[in-house]
Amino acid sequence: MPKILLIFLSLSLLASTVSANSETSLLDQGEQAIAAGHINQSISLLQQAKQQSSDAESRWLASIALADALIRAGKIEAAETELTKIYPEAKSNAPKAILGEIALRLGHVQVAHGNQAQAQIRYREALNNAELAHDHALAASALLNLAKLTPASDTLQQAQRQLTEVPEGDIKEKLLLALGFQAGQQQQFELAYQSLQAVLQHSTNARHKAEALGLLGSLYERQQRFAEALQLTEQALVTDTSPDQHLQWTWQHARLLERQAKKPEALAEYRSAVQQLQRLRADIPVLYQDGESSFKKTFAPIYLNFIALLLQDTAPSQSILDEAIQTWEQLKAVELQDYFKDACAVKQKALTSELEAKTAILYPILFDDHLALILRTPKGLSSYRVKHSAREIDTAVKQLNDEITNVGELTQHHPLYDWLIRPVRAALEAQQIDTLVYIPDGPLRKIPIALLHDGTSFLVEHYALVTVPGLSMLAAPSIDHSRDDIVLAGMSQPGPVVEELIASGINLFGSETKENRGLQRRALPKLRSAEFSAVDPTERNLRVSRLKEELALPGVTEELKSLSALSSLPVLENADFLLHPFKDTVHQGHTSVHIASHGFFSGDPNKSFIMAYDHLITMDELSKIFQTEAFHDRPIELVTLSACQTAEGDDRSPLGLSGVVVQTGVKSAIGTLWPVADEAAKQLFSDFYLRYQQPNMTKAKAMQYAQKHLMQNNALNHPAYWGPFVLVGEWH
Repeated sequence: MPKILLIFLSLSLLASTVSANSETSLLDQGEQAIAAGHINQSISLLQQAKQQSSDAESRWLASIALADALIRAGKIEAAETELTKIYPEAKSNAPKAILGEIALRLGHVQVAHGNQAQAQIRYREALNNAELAHDHALAASALLNLAKLTPASDTLQQAQRQLTEVPEGDIKEKLLLALGFQAGQQQQFELAYQSLQAVLQHSTNARHKAEALGLLGSLYERQQRFAEALQLTEQALVTDTSPDQHLQWTWQHARLLERQAKKPEALAEYRSAVQQLQRLRADIPVLYQDGESSFKKTFAPIYLNFIALLLQDTAPSQSILDEAIQTWEQLKAVELQDYFKDACAVKQKALTSELEAKTAILYPILFDDHLALILRTPKGLSSYRVKHSAREIDTAVKQLNDEITNVGELTQHHPLYDWLIRPVRAALEAQQIDTLVYIPDGPLRKIPIALLHDGTSFLVEHYALVTVPGLSMLAAPSIDHSRDDIVLAGMSQPGPVVEELIASGINLFGSETKENRGLQRRALPKLRSAEFSAVDPTERNLRVSRLKEELALPGVTEELKSLSALSSLPVLENADFLLHPFKDTVHQGHTSVHIASHGFFSGDPNKSFIMAYDHLITMDELSKIFQTEAFHDRPIELVTLSACQTAEGDDRSPLGLSGVVVQTGVKSAIGTLWPVADEAAKQLFSDFYLRYQQPNMTKAKAMQYAQKHLMQNNALNHPAYWGPFVLVGEWH
């Protein structure tokens, strides 16, 4: 497992620079909390240190350490703000060493944003300042970060030479550990061994010695010297018990036991690692690079390795399958927490084995070399192994997605049906299942399961379908609620929100979906915010006017008009669909909300939004709207987003739609995975609400009816028109 502490190397080089006083004490405490993995605690301490600073230098140092903590918490924008506030003043007045420390963190921020060229500039700035200050430790730190961006160079050797000038002590040991780790990543094994052995020979710090032992064990693991790797890892586990280190070496221990075919011992260690991760996850630091989290490569494999080992037998017992599902549910919750960069955004409840008649739950779990399916029905659990890799599935998803979104000719009998549905079809038919609950993983989130085809018919023709992020994250179904209490809101002509969209800096790269049959598509236009700066006012006004025309949704007026007869509430459209009046209306305690306006979900919730007439409604804002006291005892039953789309090519984007359910606390959401036609949206939602308002009708069956009815319309029977609509969350 990559050592998260060393992904962005920022060292505690600051304490020796400041005289001993109260803010230094808080600074020390904050840095110690970072080192121990208590990220939220460190942020609080360092904010206090900054507030209590008595001089500029103390304030700069506190801000640098605070930026470290914010970066590790995934709060990249907040870290950037912290650093850019102090940079101009520091550039004029600060010692070169402090200016180098600031430049180093600004490099980390650029890496997180995916701007490697700018990151290299910042790291070289840090290196230049370090050399001017004769600060060999800072120079080594800058070089080690440069080495991650330019691995083919001799940068690690330069860092090693700088380290010969650093005096023995904690700082040198941290740098040697970082050098050993990075050299191992670049397969410079001799350099890695030298660096780690130097720590073992000289260090009296238990944490540093444990890390050196564990990293040496990792090097031996790579060379398949498993017995020696196991011995070193066991030494690391008893040398230091810091929670973050103990988690890392427990996982390594589990892998090595598995390698040696000691399955019971390996399972016990995996269980321990998962339990530790569950306790630690509020403070787990992860890397954000290119705007994406490293979670998938760092902590997700702990859960996946454990599940793979649980499912290794041909016929796992019911208790083993149940444990696999429980672990998978934990992974799905942590994945959403990581998406929102907030451990408190997702709450789980205990899973029960009870399941109503004619309902089944399908868990597809992607591994590197195969696909595992776990099916829960009222009669129990069963598992299936499909010999197709995650890469093959990703390729098949892309192929199907291209065919659908470009309204092209379909591969009627698609392999995804054979891989996902055919293995479980006999069990579904034997138990007369009519509702299938689907918990997709990775690239499978990018396509609706409804459009899988067996060569004769689509899956939605046989089952009412619902997608859920995880059963443990859903609210309980309501016994009774009003079904005509619908807040109807929409935007056919944008207002001041356009200026906010431009100012947000969110760049939208519009879909290349082909027009077909003369139908109006609800697609977001291409937008680069930079195109509206550095132009004269007349040209800018023309561009804004053009953008407003492109953002218009002419079909929204007709859609809202067709639904108004089904609701007892007045329609909020255009100038009546303002953020604060809309919020006030929702807070009156209505059961359903239907929003017909542009929505966009990306892999970053900070760049996901719904458009009101005057403002962007961000994910955070949605959460505030739907989590007021009015809904504590009776959450909103359904939120419909009839003109949303997800960012292309990003399998984390659909998590935003799941987040509408999980983060905001509403029970269910309906959204679209790609731009839809006006006529399709109008007909589908009219059919859905009419059906849903019938007694004893579930949301899933109402959606099935609406999609099947749309399929009967010759102009709209291609899956591009009825396929993108998905029901997410509680389905009753």
